[in-house]
Amino acid sequence: MPTAYCLYYTIAMNILAIGPGAIGCLFAGLLSEGGHSVQILDKNAKRAALLNKQGIKIKDGKTRTVKIPVIINTDNADAPRFICICVKSFDTESAIQSALNAIDANTYVVSIQNGIGNAEIISNYIKPERILCTTTSQGATLLKPGSIKRAGTGPTSVATFTPESSPAAKEFANLLTESGIPASPQDDATSLLWSKLVISAAINPITALSDLTNGEILKSSDLTEVMHEAASEAEEVAHIKGIDLPYKNAADEADAICRATKDNISSMLQDVRAGRKTEIESITGAIIKEANAINVDVPTNEVLMKRINKLSEQAQ
Repeated sequence: MPTAYCLYYTIAMNILAIGPGAIGCLFAGLLSEGGHSVQILDKNAKRAALLNKQGIKIKDGKTRTVKIPVIINTDNADAPRFICICVKSFDTESAIQSALNAIDANTYVVSIQNGIGNAEIISNYIKPERILCTTTSQGATLLKPGSIKRAGTGPTSVATFTPESSPAAKEFANLLTESGIPASPQDDATSLLWSKLVISAAINPITALSDLTNGEILKSSDLTEVMHEAASEAEEVAHIKGIDLPYKNAADEADAICRATKDNISSMLQDVRAGRKTEIESITGAIIKEANAINVDVPTNEVLMKRINKLSEQAQ
């Protein structure tokens, strides 16, 4: 292994995680346990005070509390090496805006989010070569503010938004791996993000509509069939667009992810249960938008989106 590659294992990094949701708390907690200097940025002052008092509680076979400073602005924050954006897609712009005064020439911004288009929003504020895109199959359920259950330990990938950021992608993947989040660098952000988008469009709406965990979907032949149809439609859109997906069959991949994260409560189901706005527009909506642009029918995805939107309207 090259010497420069090994050095990443010995240097503690300053890391800022924006958003104390399930994934934000999980990554922040594990990176802190990995020896890195981590802060969480929270726009909610009352919640920030609570998290500073109680710490971040992680349940993954054992329960422990990780003390992580939670700040409400970056006025006095040291410039981080990595800023991890862990908010919903519709909050991406406000998230990057909130951290601009903490960014220096050595900072990279990492999108750890669902959907597509987040990196493009971030690139309106910082240079594209300072952006990394991450997808993860880590399952995390927010039990209450600052308390999470780790419900799946699938792989994480870190992709470059532009080729210039390849060394940083390797660096971030390595520090995740050494902190208990197995990760690998990738070169093609488009392929990476679409690979997650296709599977998210297949699984998340069905869990939200059925009020079931990922694994419970597979116990129903009817739900599994709908999941396969949604996956196949999204896969066709990707193929027509010339996007190379890293798996041979999207339906089979969705099954595999459901099995690997069988106890996970999807982020969309968590949102529905909490009466929050979902990310259906940036997931299924993105599939539909791309399909319309190339005149491809995606009827299952259209029905799922309509039903999620109706469910959200009823909850308001």
